[in-house]
Amino acid sequence: MENRNEELTLEARMDLLGRLDNLISLPYTVVNHWAGIRPTVIDRRPVLGTHPLHKHVAIFNGLGTKGVMLAPYFAREMVRFLSVNDYPLAKEVDIRRFL
Repeated sequence: MENRNEELTLEARMDLLGRLDNLISLPYTVVNHWAGIRPTVIDRRPVLGTHPLHKHVAIFNGLGTKGVMLAPYFAREMVRFLSVNDYPLAKEVDIRRFL
C-alpha cells in the first residue's frame, strides 16, 4: 500500500484483518481503527554524528527494527566519535550524507 497519510481506508482495514485471520483462529472484535505514519530514514540506515549547525547536539537515531541489532556496534562508534578527535564515522551512517 502506498497510502502516505493518516486517512483511514477500508482497503487497509481489510488487509490487516485478513493478515490477522491468517495468524489466529480465535474470535475477536475490532474496538477501534487508527492510521498513522511510521517514521523512517529514507535510506533505512542509522544516523550518527553531530548536528550540522549545532555542534553541541549529537544524533544517534534511525536504528529501526533491523538496525537495533547493530546498536551495540554503533553505540561504540558514537562513543569513539565523541571522545576521539577526528574519529571518522562510516559515511553510510554519518548524518552529513544528507547535506
